[in-house]
Amino acid sequence: MNEFMNNKSWRIENSLWVILSFVSLLSGLQLIYIGLKVNNKKWKVIGIVTLALIYASAMLHIIFQFISFDVSVGIFAVVYIWNIIYSFAIREEYLRAYSNILTQKIMENNKEYYKLDEDTNNTELKGKKVSVDANREVNEAMKEINSLVNKSSKENYVSNKIDINTCDERTLIKECGTNIVIAKRAIKYREEKGGFKSIDEFIELINVAPSKKNEIRRKIKCEEIIRNIENRRVRRVDF
Repeated sequence: MNEFMNNKSWRIENSLWVILSFVSLLSGLQLIYIGLKVNNKKWKVIGIVTLALIYASAMLHIIFQFISFDVSVGIFAVVYIWNIIYSFAIREEYLRAYSNILTQKIMENNKEYYKLDEDTNNTELKGKKVSVDANREVNEAMKEINSLVNKSSKENYVSNKIDINTCDERTLIKECGTNIVIAKRAIKYREEKGGFKSIDEFIELINVAPSKKNEIRRKIKCEEIIRNIENRRVRRVDF
C-alpha cells in the first residue's frame, strides 16, 4: 500500500465521485468519469450502459408507451440501486489504481531528476579539468559583466527619476501627486531661489504626508542645482 492510500484526506477527496451515483438522472456518469481517469475500459462501458438504461426505461414508457409505468419504474429502480452498490464496491479498487498511477508518475519524475543531477555532476567533473588560469579568467570576466550590469541598472534607475529643478508643473502633479496650486508654488520658489538644494527642501515645501515621503523620494532627484551653483561662481569670477 503506497502513501496515497494511507492518506485519509486524499481517500475522501478522491471518493467524492460516489455522490454522483445518488443522482438518479446522472447514474452511470461517475463510472465513466473514473474509467477515463484510470483508463479502465470496463468501467466506462458499464457507465454508458447504466446511463442508457436509466433514460431508456423512461423513454420507452413516456414517449413510445412500449412498456407500462410499473415496469418502467421497476427497471429504473433496479438500475439505480445497482449503480449505487456497484460504485461503493469498486471504490477501493479505483483508489488503488489511481494511487498507482500517481506513484508511477512520481517515480518517473524522480528518475528524470536524478538523471539531470547525474548529468550535472558529470559536467562538474569535466569542469574540474580546466586549468586554474582559465578559471581565474572566467571569474574575472563574470565580475566585469556583473559590474557593467549593476552600473547599467543604477543608471537606468536614476534616469527614470524626474529632476525637481527642471521639471514642469504637469510633471510635478503627475509624479508627486500634488495639485496645481502646490505645483505653481514649487516652480515659483525654484525660480526665486535658483533651484532646490536638496530633496528634503522640496518635500518640506510641498508639505508631503509622512507616509508618502519615501514614495516621493524614489521618484525624484535633485541635480540641476549643482550646475546653477557652478554658473554663479563663474559669473562672480568674470565680474
